[in-house]
Amino acid sequence: PAYRDLTTPSAEEFPELVAAADRVLKLDARCAWAHVFRAFSLRSLMRYEEAVRDIDRALSCEPRSAALWAMRSRVKLTSSVEAYDGVSDMRHALRLAPSWGWLWCWLGEALRHQGRFRLALRALDRGISLDPRYKRGYAWRGGVLVALGRYEDAISDLDRSLLWDPIYHHDFEYTADQKSWAYNQKMLARRGLGDVRGALRELLHAHADGPESSNARDSHV
Repeated sequence: PAYRDLTTPSAEEFPELVAAADRVLKLDARCAWAHVFRAFSLRSLMRYEEAVRDIDRALSCEPRSAALWAMRSRVKLTSSVEAYDGVSDMRHALRLAPSWGWLWCWLGEALRHQGRFRLALRALDRGISLDPRYKRGYAWRGGVLVALGRYEDAISDLDRSLLWDPIYHHDFEYTADQKSWAYNQKMLARRGLGDVRGALRELLHAHADGPESSNARDSHV
């Protein structure tokens, strides 16, 4: 799932990534991952319908790829029109690769977006049991625990997720913006525990890791 490495530089660079993918596809129209990189660049430009079409082209090249079905889910989850289809795609991916821990974690995050927190927690528990090194799974589980009011457990998971190594191969996708989100969730947990000073400290961390992040900007203590 290292696709985020190519799609998180800056908004100005996304059109260049689309053009680069186009050049690859002129050489090999059956290159599934070129379609994926194009799709995620378009998603970042909020061109969701085009992004889904690109993912569908990738799947036409490799219809049995669990990773590609997972990517299709992630694209759909950012589109308000097709968000609920995203969970179905993730479940299909898991039928193809039921032992992939990170994929179970992605299902948990998809369910969290739908507000199905108990189902999300079960999926995240399974994912982390299969791949206990996947730090982003701990971040998402922390967010679910915040939503369920289990604040101390949430802080424990979020702290574990924030022991972040930028060269750790599982977490190339765990960018500074994701760290900002994790700190924001810690802020919510500390506020839930009545620790207002601690909540303010976590919010400052959220701003430091993602000063333009809507998670930090829109939070209120």
